[in-house]
Amino acid sequence: MLLWFVKRDPRYLRFIALTVKFSVLMLLAILLWFAAERLLAPVVGTLV
Repeated sequence: MLLWFVKRDPRYLRFIALTVKFSVLMLLAILLWFAAERLLAPVVGTLV
């Protein structure tokens, strides 16, 4: 972000957007994993 403020090159904004998008997608994937684990643990526990 600092490089974009200094140089005003649009490729830095594209890199920032890509990084933020990837970070949000990874966070959503991790949160979905935790939610699925929490929801499915009682079901799997009764089967074993």
